Amino acid sequence: MKLTIVTIVFVLMNLISEAHGCTCAVGTDQEVFCRAEFASRGKITEIKPLKGGQVEYTVAVNYNFKIKVPKTLKVRSEKDVGAECGVKLDKGVEYLISGTVTKNRYGSIYRINSCLWNQKWQSIKFETQRKLLRGQFNNC
Repeated sequence: MKLTIVTIVFVLMNLISEAHGCTCAVGTDQEVFCRAEFASRGKITEIKPLKGGQVEYTVAVNYNFKIKVPKTLKVRSEKDVGAECGVKLDKGVEYLISGTVTKNRYGSIYRINSCLWNQKWQSIKFETQRKLLRGQFNNC
């Protein structure tokens, strides 16, 4: 009987942790923008699965809101959109993409996740787009 109860509790705890998945800090657009190391506007031109459960998106960048990134940017995300905070982007669609940068001896690795601002450009309110383009989010 005790073993059955322990087993049920263990299974329920696993289900609850799976259901919650990724947890992000809540904030305004400004706060989320400030947490990112880079923020750019660009169109997804290629999607490539990587080993280890990641995906690499090639982005044709047409505007940088923070640091300057390459015109053709490769960003990595976890494939798992739930528990791993991954981001799913569609080829041919323009996005506001923001994330972190890790430098190593081979160059820079750009990473995105669902806790930062990664959204279809067309779905961002016009007023917010205008603030981004005018640099009004840069007061971090």
